[in-house]
Amino acid sequence: MKNKMMISGFLFLLSGLLFSLAPDAGFAKDGDSTAVKPLLKEGVFAPTFALQNVEGKWFYLRDYAGTPRQLVTLPRKPVVISFFASWCKPCRREIPELQKVIDKLPADSIQAFLINVADDAEKAANFVAEFKTTMPVLLDKYGAVAEKYCPQEAEGQLFLPTLVVIDRDGKVALSKVGYRDGDMDKIELVLNNLLKK
Repeated sequence: MKNKMMISGFLFLLSGLLFSLAPDAGFAKDGDSTAVKPLLKEGVFAPTFALQNVEGKWFYLRDYAGTPRQLVTLPRKPVVISFFASWCKPCRREIPELQKVIDKLPADSIQAFLINVADDAEKAANFVAEFKTTMPVLLDKYGAVAEKYCPQEAEGQLFLPTLVVIDRDGKVALSKVGYRDGDMDKIELVLNNLLKK
């Protein structure tokens, strides 16, 4: 009896481990997520976060938008964050298009971050290297930040890509889920309007 319980317990733990190692376990749904409503509404304060980039340097949202951290004197600016995963097909379309929008804006007028969900640093860096982007890649290995920004299915899977534009005051100016042609026109318009304020 004791051996059966030990074997059952071991199999339960093993199945949990295998589920957690599956590429989409508990994380993003890859497909047409453009009909999914964003988690954050425009005008609400964006959840603050601190994440490391692929080189191990820490980045804090409050260094750029919203109430600054103590002793931080960086100018307030709009922030764009895009949540992605290496296996997410719509993310492959969004990242280069987002880079084109950023390249059109005045240098250093906004801060943009790509936030990788669930990949290790090497896989995230290799994925983004394909696109020659200037945006820092931050690592959200366990999805703790993504859960505050990305909508989820009942099973807990996050919808990717999710892109959020945050104004200088730290409020959500735009939040969108998925990617489709024409999305970047709206993002560019929102960013240009924020830069005029």
